Amino acid sequence: MEGGRKGKEPAAGVVSPRASSVIGAVASLGTNLVLYPLDLIKVKLQARAYKEMLEASRFRALRTVVASTFRDGGLRAFYVGLTPGLIGPMAAWGSFMWIYNRTRCYHGHWDSTPSVGMTLVTNPIFVIKTRMQTATKEQRLHGFFAEVRELVRTEGLRGMYKGLVPALPLTCHAALHWTIFERFKQLVAQWHGDPNRPVNVAETFLTASSSKVVAAALTYPLHVMKTCMQSQRGLSVIPLREVVANIYRVNGVRGYYSGFMPHLLRTVPNSTVTLFFIERLSQAVLQWQAQASR
Repeated sequence: MEGGRKGKEPAAGVVSPRASSVIGAVASLGTNLVLYPLDLIKVKLQARAYKEMLEASRFRALRTVVASTFRDGGLRAFYVGLTPGLIGPMAAWGSFMWIYNRTRCYHGHWDSTPSVGMTLVTNPIFVIKTRMQTATKEQRLHGFFAEVRELVRTEGLRGMYKGLVPALPLTCHAALHWTIFERFKQLVAQWHGDPNRPVNVAETFLTASSSKVVAAALTYPLHVMKTCMQSQRGLSVIPLREVVANIYRVNGVRGYYSGFMPHLLRTVPNSTVTLFFIERLSQAVLQWQAQASR
């Protein structure tokens, strides 16, 4: 890479970091809006599983969680916590795409340090989302900002960063997923005998979904630990080692995958559609950049 290009403009054939950020945020918005109910069910399963472990009662099935959620407030109950549920992923995808393209284009490698910084910024948003999703009728407040005020008033800064310890290693998930996705695309192109051949629609869906399943299976236990810690209300903070020990003592390895099926049902279509839009929008932006440079 030429020294004059570094830090000034992206390489030819690469979407600029600013455009990538917008593409990532826009692509995330629609998919998270449509698939949000599955995220709510997943979080309820994760948090309820841990709570019932401590109470020595049995794990509730997926259909029981769905039925109880519907009884609590009908279809609207499946969209409790939607505001932070959209803000968090949009910020995460937008920042990830900007960081990924900036570091890869300008520096030639992926740097996870900015992702750690973004986790510090967005962790309070995901704490609020988890609280809103797992709240009982008695605990439920009126809206996102009411939940923010209550968290700050009762738990302060410490409460806003519950679950941060397992959240930090999760910063590698997006990079892991994207790396596997890019590798699968390369394998498809090599199979066709043309390494520069762009993947078509069907191949995009196939590579995006399969790479997400692999990445999710490797990192999902961290999601369970994070949810268990974030859903605990009050000033006390349960240490990560205690959460890990309690889950394993009651359910063994299976406990670390509580809610994994609804997680896949949400995140695989979510990531697949998001990556599809990113691929299509990126190709459109590249064509526009090529025309503008002539």
